Amino acid sequence: MDLKDQIKQLSDRIEKLKDNLQPEEATKNTLIMPFVQALK
Repeated sequence: MDLKDQIKQLSDRIEKLKDNLQPEEATKNTLIMPFVQALK
């Protein structure tokens, strides 16, 4: 899977989960860390 596909997949995931993530740590683990991993 290339970077463009990974970013699209993360974008879809953000849309689904954005209203349910409250603590900062949950946001980091669910959204930020997968994005950083995609950039590697």
